[in-house]
Amino acid sequence: MKLYTHVTDSHRAMFEQWLKPGAEREFEVCVGTSPQYGSGHWDDPEWGRNTRRKAKTMLEAVEDNIDDILVWSDCDVQILKPVRERLLELLGDHDIAVSRNDHKSACSGFYVVRCSLKTLSFFHEIYTSDIFTQRRTSGLTDQAVFCKLLQTLNYAMLPADEFWCNRFPLDLDAIKVHHANWIKGVDNKVAALADIHKKWSAQCQE
Repeated sequence: MKLYTHVTDSHRAMFEQWLKPGAEREFEVCVGTSPQYGSGHWDDPEWGRNTRRKAKTMLEAVEDNIDDILVWSDCDVQILKPVRERLLELLGDHDIAVSRNDHKSACSGFYVVRCSLKTLSFFHEIYTSDIFTQRRTSGLTDQAVFCKLLQTLNYAMLPADEFWCNRFPLDLDAIKVHHANWIKGVDNKVAALADIHKKWSAQCQE
């Protein structure tokens, strides 16, 4: 089973240190790359150019794996426990099972997807959206289109205690995947990943 991500220069070290080690234990890791536009911060005016390249990697991942199932992960993620079988269970008969951005909305940063013509069309609409060219101020680009179009799919939401970001209470016993979401700046994301890993490791040793 393959896990895809997309890396630019500002995020490469984070991928190597935090996502790759856990992902490689269960998945064939496939990495899309592109030049770095702007600072790499989500509120940079050039952020839309970076996220459109990410959307292209998402599209190509589905296109290359029709009739299979794959996992997508942003690179500010760490996989703490085996997760492959749990993801397949949660996907079930759905087109896609996505992590939670907050209590109301989905997150495009971690999901498991059934590759089909239906989901290929979904990711093609994201990639060809005009939001990438319109945005020159802070916003969520691919995230906004992802959430809007998600209603066209048969989707499930991954449990927030197992697939966690800092918009939810942290359950160290339940957590499987940690996404350093809602954190501005690569250094701050790395600090959050290290902090959660330290707390989780200490919990495991008790």
